[in-house]
Amino acid sequence: MELTLKQILERFPLRVSITDYCNLHCFFCSNEGMNKERRDSTNIDVDDFAYLLNVLMDNGLEHISLTGGDPTLHPELKRILDIINESNIQRSFFHTNGIELDESLIMNQLYPFTKIAVSIHTTDFDTWRKITRGTKEQYDKLTNNLNLLGREGYGKKIEIKHVPIYGINDTDEIIKGTLDLCARYSFKFKFLNFEPIENQHQRLIIPLGDLVAKLEGLGCRKIEKEWMFRGQTDYLPANFFEYNGTEGFAIEIGCGEQSVCRTCYKSNEIFLTPNLELKPCHISPVSISLKAAIDNQDLGKILAKLVDSRIFLFQRPGEGKTYWNQD
Repeated sequence: MELTLKQILERFPLRVSITDYCNLHCFFCSNEGMNKERRDSTNIDVDDFAYLLNVLMDNGLEHISLTGGDPTLHPELKRILDIINESNIQRSFFHTNGIELDESLIMNQLYPFTKIAVSIHTTDFDTWRKITRGTKEQYDKLTNNLNLLGREGYGKKIEIKHVPIYGINDTDEIIKGTLDLCARYSFKFKFLNFEPIENQHQRLIIPLGDLVAKLEGLGCRKIEKEWMFRGQTDYLPANFFEYNGTEGFAIEIGCGEQSVCRTCYKSNEIFLTPNLELKPCHISPVSISLKAAIDNQDLGKILAKLVDSRIFLFQRPGEGKTYWNQD
């Protein structure tokens, strides 16, 4: 493996699932690659999180990304956000379904963040309910929060995520709804190619080329950009667009593909579960626990396990798999 510890921490975000609780039940949810049995069971210990963040920042970490479950459901979320905002971290991302982005978060703790990624997948309630099994009350809260983010001038800090799924949220009308929302508030848009979690999901994939053609047909103008992703150019085919004054892209994750597995160790985030386990590869069940090393404040062991997780990823553990929960 050619990456040093310093290169790992400077190049890759620490992506932390601070909770595995979620208030929606999206049928294609990956639970960040964690077992379904782990859902709605664990919140990260805030003191452990603060200690680990300081250790990794002291050794070069520049970027943190909070996810879940949905991070808004962590009972001490505001304390976690204060810890991040009071640190000298250079970039901070927040991933959410948007429902519990209350006014206090929007007006205060989230504003210093570099990016807030909101997964909506549609602006049509009936379609959203079919995907998420959410309620009208939840959908209305999401809509109100998006409007507040727009009025408060978040603009390009907001990335609206839409995973087109064959026969569900892939019509011209639904995709245009997402594009128009982004154009209204200068949000960025991100269309992610569907990644099958179960074998039966493979029929729901829309080829990236078809998605790109659909976006162009709806008025998205393709723009050329130099694509450097965490220090290299081989991973993740991306197509960049401009639409009515805002920008975004369509991207394919490509888990299991040979070319992606070959470069993933040079691109993939450092992922930490709420149980303080490093999970190098979403498509593999292997995890590496940091809990004892953090409890003992064993700096050397923490950093060694971080390198071990990268070495495991270097072995291409997901190569050839066609869906995430494949044995």
